[in-house]
Amino acid sequence: MDTNIKQPSYKSILREDVDSLGEFDYYEADSLIYDPDTKNWKSNLTTITNPGVVKSKSLSILCFNVWFSSHNLLNRKKAFLDLITNKNADIICLQEVTHDFKNFLQACELIQKNYIISATFEGPYDVLILSKMNANFFVKKFSTEMGRKIILAEAFLEDGTPLLIGNFHLESLEQMVTYRKSQLELINNIVKKPKNVVLAGDFNFDSTSSEQEVIVKCFSDFKDLWVIWEEKKGITDQKTLNEEGRTKNKEMESKSKAIRPDKILVKFNSEISKKWSIKEFEVIGRDEIEIDKLDKDKMKEYEKEIEDKEVAENMANVKTISNHYGLWTKIDFN
Repeated sequence: MDTNIKQPSYKSILREDVDSLGEFDYYEADSLIYDPDTKNWKSNLTTITNPGVVKSKSLSILCFNVWFSSHNLLNRKKAFLDLITNKNADIICLQEVTHDFKNFLQACELIQKNYIISATFEGPYDVLILSKMNANFFVKKFSTEMGRKIILAEAFLEDGTPLLIGNFHLESLEQMVTYRKSQLELINNIVKKPKNVVLAGDFNFDSTSSEQEVIVKCFSDFKDLWVIWEEKKGITDQKTLNEEGRTKNKEMESKSKAIRPDKILVKFNSEISKKWSIKEFEVIGRDEIEIDKLDKDKMKEYEKEIEDKEVAENMANVKTISNHYGLWTKIDFN
C-alpha cells in the first residue's frame, strides 16, 4: 500500500455550520437502522466514524409526496412498495408521510434490509429520507404555520467531498407565497456554500408562480433535472415542459395552478460539472390502482363533512398512489 496517498478526511461541513450557529431550530439529528437480531430499529448516530460514501459512479434518487389522506390507503401502500422495489433508488425523499405510513415502511423487509431512515419525525405528518448509504442527518426548521422543515442527508464522494441531499415540503396553499419565498431563502443560506447539492421536494409552486423569482435569483447555479432531460429531446417550451412533467394529479388540478410543484434540482463542483449527466428521468406513480368499495363509501361521507365539495369530489376520484406523481432519476458521474 502506498502510504503517500492522501486519504479522504470525510469532514462534515454542515456539522461546522450547526456548531457555529448554535440555533435551537438547526441541529444534527439521529437516523435509524434495522437490527435483525432484535428485530427492532435502533439509533444509527455513528456516522462520524462510519461516513456514508457514494462508491458507485451513479446515484439514483426518488422523490414523492405520498399524500396524508387515508383514501384507499391499503392499496396505495401496496402500490408504493411495488414502485420503490422496482426503482431500487439509492436515496428516497418523501413528503406528507404520516405515522401510519412511516410504520408501514419500517415494517417492510425491503426497507429493513437496504435503508437507514431519518429519525426526525414530528407532527401528524412529515418529511422522511431513506438512504442506502450511511449519512449525517441535519434538520433546519422553517418559519411556518404547518410544521415544515428541511432534512439534509450528508454523504461523501470517494475523494471526501461532501454531497448534500435536501428533502423538504414548502408551505401549502396558494396564498402562502410569503412563507414559501422565505423558506426558499433559508434553504439558499444553507446550500450556497456546499459545492455538491441535490434538492428534492414538493415546492408547492410552478414556474409560472411568483416564487420562481427566488429560484432564478438564489438558485441560479442549480439545474432543474426535468428541464435538462426534456431539453435533450428538443423540448424547451415552458408550457410543454410543465404539461409533460406534471406532478400534480389531474383530479386535483382544479384548485391548484401548480402542475409541476415537485422538482429535483442539483449543483456540482467544477470538476463534476464537466462529466455528470442524467442517465434516466421519469415521472412515476401515474398508473391507476384498484380502489376498494369501502374507501369509495368513506369518501362519500367525507364529501358531506367538508365545505369545498369540488375538492372532496376530486380527492375521491384519485385513482393513483397519491394526489401527486413522483420523480425518479439516475445521475452518472462518469
